[in-house]
Amino acid sequence: MGDTLWVLFKGRARQDDSDHKQMLNYSEELDALAEQLGQSLLTSFYDWTDYQFNLAEEDLDENWVSENEDWHMPALAAATLQALVAALGSRPPPFAIASADLHDLVAELTDCLQKLRTAAGEHFHFCVVM
Repeated sequence: MGDTLWVLFKGRARQDDSDHKQMLNYSEELDALAEQLGQSLLTSFYDWTDYQFNLAEEDLDENWVSENEDWHMPALAAATLQALVAALGSRPPPFAIASADLHDLVAELTDCLQKLRTAAGEHFHFCVVM
């Protein structure tokens, strides 16, 4: 499967396991585009804690992840996602990307946007997982 992103909400028992790998693959391009659009960087909502835990060479306490996670309110991220989806709908796309990847990327961004719109003020992050 490879590295991907999940949309996680703080305190929710049931979590998202939808694959958002294109969002991770195109992180640099999406951040550059978000900056051009005057939006928050998408990667500012990425949380690498779980990834770091899995790569740690030393044995970390099982509470380490919950003690080090970064959580965010969804409004800024939703604004960034909305702006990115609109920009990626332009022709030609704002950066070099294969059409199949573009389709998948827009679908992933839209999926995340829909999930954040239903968050009702819950804290969230895009969890980077292996």
